[in-house]
Amino acid sequence: MKAEAAVQRGGRRSDAMGEESIWNLLYHFSGPSIISMLVASSYNLVDAVFVGMLGPEYQAAMTVVMPLLMLFMAFAQGIGVGGGSFIGRSLGAKKYDEANKICGVTISLMLIISAILTALLIPSLNWILPLFGASGRVTELAYIYGSICIWFTFMNCMNQVLANIVRAEGNPMLSSTVQIISAVCNIITDPIFILGWGPIPRLEMAGAAGTTVFSWAVGIGIYAYYFIAHKTQFSLKWSDFIPDFKIIGEILRVGTASIVRLLAGSFVQIFGNAQAAAFGVIPLAIKGVLMRAGSFFFMPTMGIGQGVLPLLAYNYGARKKGRMGEILFKSCLLGVSWGGFCFIGAMFFPRFLMGFFGTDPEFLEVGSTALRLFSIAFFTIGVQMIMSFYFQAVGEGLSSLILASSRQIIFLLPLMYILPRYFGVTGLWLTFPGADLMAFGVTMIWSVISLKKRGIPITMHPAPDIVSEEAPEVVQTESKKPKTEIDLSEP
Repeated sequence: MKAEAAVQRGGRRSDAMGEESIWNLLYHFSGPSIISMLVASSYNLVDAVFVGMLGPEYQAAMTVVMPLLMLFMAFAQGIGVGGGSFIGRSLGAKKYDEANKICGVTISLMLIISAILTALLIPSLNWILPLFGASGRVTELAYIYGSICIWFTFMNCMNQVLANIVRAEGNPMLSSTVQIISAVCNIITDPIFILGWGPIPRLEMAGAAGTTVFSWAVGIGIYAYYFIAHKTQFSLKWSDFIPDFKIIGEILRVGTASIVRLLAGSFVQIFGNAQAAAFGVIPLAIKGVLMRAGSFFFMPTMGIGQGVLPLLAYNYGARKKGRMGEILFKSCLLGVSWGGFCFIGAMFFPRFLMGFFGTDPEFLEVGSTALRLFSIAFFTIGVQMIMSFYFQAVGEGLSSLILASSRQIIFLLPLMYILPRYFGVTGLWLTFPGADLMAFGVTMIWSVISLKKRGIPITMHPAPDIVSEEAPEVVQTESKKPKTEIDLSEP
């Protein structure tokens, strides 16, 4: 790869993001990200497969806890994306000292927020869970699973943030490797501790939570070695971890869209759980499965977007608009293709897919119909996701925020309130494709306006970038600034 050649010539790994062919970059950046995101989503998916062997009540318990864990992941995704975008733009403009400081502050910010969330949620679980749709036996099971995960979910948050940081420096393979190793550990230990094996007792929900925590710890250990052993191009000092409000403001300016999107998703999950629980334990369990299975289907598009973000941010910093347009065209093509593939699978093999999560006849019958309806608008997800990352890569955090909240708050939540009242549980499943189609229309209009405004051509074979040679002059001018100054202006 040209990244290694650049390092050997005295350059940096990140230089390849502005030089190598787009298909190769998508392969090296989005390919590992796709694998890592699929593997990352396997945490809950594998848990759901083995917990499904215990009964619908156990599936329902995991469904109730999911919104709480999404609170943590909302901040992890937002801080990781915001920090990764800022780091990518700094590396593209050759501001390496600035990138070091941003890296340190990003890590510190995530640790602080994780500690605050844990302190707030742990004492409140007993009265929160019934509000989220739990009742009777489901409440007891949800408390066991939720209390263990919440105590240690800061490790999962740090894994997500560090993955964005190492991708921003041009090393996507590491983040993928970490998530694969962590997931393999989870897959191996899940059946042993959930169902029991040999001298190990049957721990059920406690086993599902414990194996997930163990896999998070494995990931943290690998990242710690990577940074402590100086395998990274970042040169971090203790002073880099001291919070800087200007840097935090820029991280949140870009990352708030991801935070709001997942926070809104968490709120919608809570409301949806209550709606599903009104129809019984089986619909509640099915809803949880759809969310986990849907997350697994959507992860490749998320992986494409995460791989694309540092590429867009770097080339935006280097003023290479033609490369940005080519990246967007080819990545959206991949996203639509994957969405179509998932749509076909859900339409033709719904009972087979739902069979992985339970064998109850009613669960399979209702779940098959639900999966078909849920998958109608799968083809739109990839474009929505990639364009959201585009807005974050160029620093348009407000635009990404509006688009993210439009799907969850403006479309999904009202539909989730209205449709079940007229169409019963079928209406609950229809809310998801309905919101996706509406959000897709808004995303397309907003994206076209932004791309025209910035002069970014969307084409498979763009003309050479005329302004790409301006970047060295900008770097030369910027290099005269004091190294301690953090420039928050857009490139």
